[in-house]
Order: sequence, then structure tokens, then C-alpha cells
Amino acid sequence: MPVTQVNTPDGKVIDVDHPEGAMENDILSYAVQQYSLDPSVAYEPTSVLGAIAEPFQRFGAGFVSGTVLSPLEGLTQLADAGLNLVGLEDVIDEEDEDYIINLARQGRQNVNEFLGVDSAYDDNFAAKFGEGFGSFASFLTPGALVKGLGLTGKAASAVGAGGAGTLAVSSGAAQQSQRIEQARAQGIDVDPETEDAAIGFGGLIGLSELAPIGVLLKGLPVEVLRQPFGKTIVERVGSALRTGTAEGLQELGAGLLQDATELNLYNPDLQIGESAWDDLTIGGSVGAAADLILNYAVGRRARTLHEASFAEEQDISEFEEAEAQLREEKEAREQERRQARSAQAEPVVEEDIDVINVEPATTPYTAADRDGIPTVREKVAGGNPFRAMAIEISRRLGDKFPVYEQFEIQQTGAETTIVTDSDGKQYGPEHADPRDAIQLAGALNERVLSENVERNNQLVVDEFIEESGQPLDAPQRRTLLSWRARYLAPSAIHTTSQP
Repeated sequence: MPVTQVNTPDGKVIDVDHPEGAMENDILSYAVQQYSLDPSVAYEPTSVLGAIAEPFQRFGAGFVSGTVLSPLEGLTQLADAGLNLVGLEDVIDEEDEDYIINLARQGRQNVNEFLGVDSAYDDNFAAKFGEGFGSFASFLTPGALVKGLGLTGKAASAVGAGGAGTLAVSSGAAQQSQRIEQARAQGIDVDPETEDAAIGFGGLIGLSELAPIGVLLKGLPVEVLRQPFGKTIVERVGSALRTGTAEGLQELGAGLLQDATELNLYNPDLQIGESAWDDLTIGGSVGAAADLILNYAVGRRARTLHEASFAEEQDISEFEEAEAQLREEKEAREQERRQARSAQAEPVVEEDIDVINVEPATTPYTAADRDGIPTVREKVAGGNPFRAMAIEISRRLGDKFPVYEQFEIQQTGAETTIVTDSDGKQYGPEHADPRDAIQLAGALNERVLSENVERNNQLVVDEFIEESGQPLDAPQRRTLLSWRARYLAPSAIHTTSQP
């Protein structure tokens, strides 16, 4: 049977089933008859684009409500109920209380209107999920606040736990407050004492909101950081299922307890469990999604930290390799000098060493080519070109490297800068960018520190060899020097020179 949609004056739609070939006037007449008998047959029209946008709009509404508006309403109600309990009924004026509560409720409506929340999607699962996820996310704001303020230790624990607890209790009280408002709208009389008791029970029920948060966050960073490349799919899904189950059961239990409070205190005709299916399915879905997202975020951060640590270790290893190569070359050069001096009666006239036209030093390494065949290649020594250039300068100067100097930068023209020692001698090329000169000066100052440590290491090793009475050959001596250099090298110290 054909179905025709008829628009009502208030913008809603009525579906009319009619025989094939029915006249338009007959269809309209039937629609008017149906609407007059039961206005609920009309519904808000929906669209595909609206269904896509609605979950995001409701996420924002749920987040703002859970972070600001529900706490405002719930805490006001709890404060009034608590003062009434101890006989201080007049501390909070009834008009002031109503003003604050209405402010929160009106704020909720304004937020929905601003974000474009459409009641036509009230029964849409994705829309319910978006709102539930926004509400769930609001409980993570105290942790974000702790991180933003840089709090640690007991202060962080107090702010985090206190904030989450406040949001949970006020949320439960606000839910009961809204139930009481709906009951009164239906003509049910709720006296002040009953209202206070219901608000108190609602606050206690709200504490159950913290259970899935604890499941979600318990041990998360440690688990992921122990596995640098993140959890496997099975582990991630298992964790999501655990958190989703906890959140679903919590929402189901809290909803049933709120129903029981309303049933036993002021609404004996309430049907228990009308929202149970939504509480279970939406709550479970939100918990599982939150677990997956947080696991991914923390795992990604862990991978970033691991990669940064690996890169730093690689830089240190390359620096040590360059140091060892430089040490060997210096020993070989010194050996040649000693042999030259012993073979000639006259002192050797040493040539002026070029330390300006310097290319960065390189070290060999082996890597597989496209065919998987190991190939020896060259890479910049020390981890960056400025360290490599400083290593090459030190290599060229050998024992003449100025170990008691402080290298600094000097501007030589409108657009050029050089690195000099205290005597104004230039080291390395001219630099168009002064930042490059600063980095080279820092690398040379680092070399000064390394050279002094190296010479101290040589003295200590030579003294050890002399005292032990056990002669060591060159490779053994280099091994001892490398061992000391590994633990004493200033590779983690970065010295810079300011203009």
C-alpha cells in the first residue's frame, strides 16, 4: 500500500497509508483526522546529513552539560538538601535556589539551540552515543586540569579525585532533580523532604560513575609504555570490551537505582527499567570507544618517546664511533711524528693547517642496498654536520687543537658570521645564517670539553698501565680509553656560544 507524507502546520510529518489512486483531498482529510485524534503520530523529519552531524552536536552538548550545567544544578540541590537536613533551611533562599536551577536548565536549552541539537534524532543510536560520549568525556576534565596546571604528587591526586568525585555526585543529583521536575509536570506532588531525600540518594548513585573511569585509566600508561609499539589488536579489543562492560553495567545499575529512588519516594506508578536497554548499550559503546581512543593516544605517545629515545641513543653511538676513529688517527699521527723526529737530526717543519675550508667528517657504515647486498656507505660523524665539522677541525689539528679556548662568533660583514678563538683565528667557513655559526661554535666548545676529558682519560689509563706493571698493546689501550670515554664523555652536554 502506498505511503504519503503530509506536513503539519508545526513542521512535523505524518505518514498516511492509502489505497492506490487515492485522491489528494482524501489523503489530507485522513491526515487531519489522525492528527486530531493523536498528535503523537506526527514526527520531526530527518535527513542523512542531519543524522551525520547530530552525534557531534550532541557530543558538545553532553560535554558542556556534564562539565558545567549538571554540576551547577546538582551541587545547588545537594547544598540545599544538606542545609535543610541540619536545620539551616533559610541559608539558601528558595528564590535564589530556583534562579540557579533555572539558569542551569535554561543554559542547557541554549547550548542545544546554539549547537543545533534536533529533537528529531532523540531515538537515533548515533545521536545518543554522541551525547553519552560527551558526558563521559566531562569526567576526564579534572585530569586534564591537573596536567595543565603542572600539579604532581598529593596535589595532583587531590585535585583529580576531588574534581571527578564532585562531577559524579552532582551529576547523579542533577538526574534526580530533573526526574522530580518531570514528575511535578505530570501533576505528582513531591514535598520538600522527599525531594531532599531523593536528591541525596541521586548524589550517592552518581558516585558509581567513577567505576568505569577507574577501569579505563588503571595502569594504562605503564601497560603501553612497556610495549613501545603499542598493544596488539587482541589486547586492545579485550581492554575495550572490559571497559565497555564496566561502563554499560554501571549505567544500567545507576539507571535502575534512580528508577527505584523515584518509585519508592514519589512516583509509585513508574515503570522500572524503561531506559535499561539504552543505558546498557549506549554506556557500553561509550566505554569501549573511550578505551580504544585512550589506548591509541597513549600508545602513540609511547611510540614517540621510544623513537626519540632511540634517536638519541643512535646519536650518542655515532658520536662515540667518531671519537674512537679520531682517537686512532691521532695516535697514528703522533706515532708518525715520533718516527720522523727520530729519523731526522733537525726538527720537522710543520705546515700551516687549514681549518677554514673544512668539510664535515664522515664515518663508514654498512647497509643493505635494494638487492639486499651489504654495502659500505658514509654518514656524517657525530650525528649532525656541525659536530662533524668540529670533529674534522680537531682531527686536522691533532694535539694542536686549542683545548683552553672559548670559541665564539664574530660578524664579518652585513650578512656573514664566522667562528673564532680568543686570538681572532677563524675556524670553519663563513656563514650567511648566524645560527649556523652559533651551532659550530657550540660544537667546537663541546670538542674542547671532549679533548680535555680524552687527555685526562689517557693520563689515567697510562698511570694504570704503569702501576699494574702489565704492558698493554695498542688495541688493549684503546679498549680502556673507549670504556672510560663511554662513561665520562660529555656527549650529553651541549655548549653554545652567544654573540
